[in-house]
Amino acid sequence: DLRMSRGLGDVYKRQGDTYEGSFKDNHFSKGTYTVKATGEQFTGTFDSSGQPKKGSWYDKNGNFLQNV
Repeated sequence: DLRMSRGLGDVYKRQGDTYEGSFKDNHFSKGTYTVKATGEQFTGTFDSSGQPKKGSWYDKNGNFLQNV
């Protein structure tokens, strides 16, 4: 369990997903989230529950999929 109020870091989840970026109030703030199962990546900002807020999704080859 990672506890940070502000700062930078990396998170590795049990299912293999990763997050690299900044944190604010113990939540993802701005960075890149990678889904291990599909290789898809979201790069952008996250809401207070850690869900993608504004940014872009890319496939495992780095091809643009959609904006959020």
